[in-house]
Amino acid sequence: MTQLFIRFYLGVLAVLFLAWFIYGYVIDARARADRARVVTQAHHGGMRLMVDRLQESSPEDRLEATRILQKSFRCPVELRPKSELSPSERRALSDLRTSIYLKLGDSGEGVGIGFDEATYVRMGPFNDYGLNAVEDSVQGWVRLASQRVNTATDPAQAISLIAKEFPYAVARQEAAMLPKFAMDRFRAGRDVVFYPLEENRWYASTQLANSEDYLQFGPFPAFVKLEQPAATTTLALVLLPAALAIAMLLRPVAKQLRQLETAAQSIAGGDLGARVDEKHIGSAQPLAAAFNHMATRTETMLRTQRELLQAVSHELKTPLARLRFAMGLVESAGTASQREERLQSMDDAVEDLNKLVEELVGYVRTESLELTPNKESIDAIEAIQSAIGRAKEISPGIEFCIERAMREDDLTINADRNAFQRAIGNLLSNAGRYARNRVVVRVSPNADQRGKKDGRQSVLVEVEDDGPGIPVEDRKRVFEPFVRLKTDSNEENDPLRGAGVGLGLALVHRILEQHGGMVEVRDGSDGGCAVRTYWEPGL
Repeated sequence: MTQLFIRFYLGVLAVLFLAWFIYGYVIDARARADRARVVTQAHHGGMRLMVDRLQESSPEDRLEATRILQKSFRCPVELRPKSELSPSERRALSDLRTSIYLKLGDSGEGVGIGFDEATYVRMGPFNDYGLNAVEDSVQGWVRLASQRVNTATDPAQAISLIAKEFPYAVARQEAAMLPKFAMDRFRAGRDVVFYPLEENRWYASTQLANSEDYLQFGPFPAFVKLEQPAATTTLALVLLPAALAIAMLLRPVAKQLRQLETAAQSIAGGDLGARVDEKHIGSAQPLAAAFNHMATRTETMLRTQRELLQAVSHELKTPLARLRFAMGLVESAGTASQREERLQSMDDAVEDLNKLVEELVGYVRTESLELTPNKESIDAIEAIQSAIGRAKEISPGIEFCIERAMREDDLTINADRNAFQRAIGNLLSNAGRYARNRVVVRVSPNADQRGKKDGRQSVLVEVEDDGPGIPVEDRKRVFEPFVRLKTDSNEENDPLRGAGVGLGLALVHRILEQHGGMVEVRDGSDGGCAVRTYWEPGL
């Protein structure tokens, strides 16, 4: 088991390390993806304006048009062949209205947009992404936009057309609406200013010609907080490998436990010799050894008990045969009355021995589960009356009577008829043996059985005598086989006192156990013993 624990511990450590690695990777990947989104969306409209400006020139003048355009920008702007791009980047630029993020070198970045089937426009690399660098990167296309508005006959319409190229608003703004921070930068000589108006919402503006108003772009796309999305993605990515890792760890354990399960089912089916192969069960070897030890002890106990029962049965049959044989010698008796007396005595002894043998054989069959309850709805009162008739023959001096809580005639139980009569017969026989004058059988439906979980009530059959009772410390022992209590009633001069081999109550307990019921010993109302049995109600 120690090896099994170590494997699980190492597995958990591996899963935790994997989670840490995946979380770092996810955070980095999301940060890169978010940066690419912000940069691409921020420059997409400006990139469209550059494409439109270059397409206004003829193919022969395009290189010169690019050089003229470059003068408005503070970062490189050039036409480049698509062949230098990766296949995925070329596929993305197949739509001429799509902008992509470009990683240029170790620290540089830029934006590209398709121009024609063979070339694309690239802006960048940007040196960094501080405030000045942002203003420098957007300055060129902000100037292009403002030039269109300045030269348009209808500035409002020109702004409306420009706004269609951008994923954020483009509007004319009064100077009074700009923050002091932006106005200070304009007065310091900046043509394009990047500034915040609300928390995490940034704008870019430039002053229109012959006007006090400004052309404002924004709010620009903002970076998102990555903690929650990253944690969610990490959880999803960790759970799958964790589940696979745990499954791999549990697979050999499950295989080992299946071997134990198979052996246990074999033993439950009657194969008491079934064992687990300890050499091929791996880390569960200590568990297998303990299971095999338990199975061996169980098999030994059952075999010993059966051998004991068979030995006792054999020992009882031997004197039985001897007594029957001796009956032939009775003819040597002196007188007819003497012979008749001996015959009667020997016949009684033979009958007692025969009953003991039947008791032993019945218990052996019940304990080995050869007796399978054949349950049916039976009339409890009728079966009890039949058992009382036989008990009166054994104890003729004892009064037997039935008391029931209900007077309905259809008080039924669901049980094996022979097993029920045998159990009640044993209780009546024991009660009659130890009673002084009277034995009462009480029958009550709707009784609560202790320990019953299904909520159904039981039929209570109680046998009470007015004898000496059973001490509290012995009330569980009486249900063990071959237990005979030594009481004042075991008088040698009374052949009925102390008869049997101590299997009567053990057989009752076994029958109730097979029927899903319960038997218990309590104090009787007259100071004697009351044995309560709980049976399943009839259907």
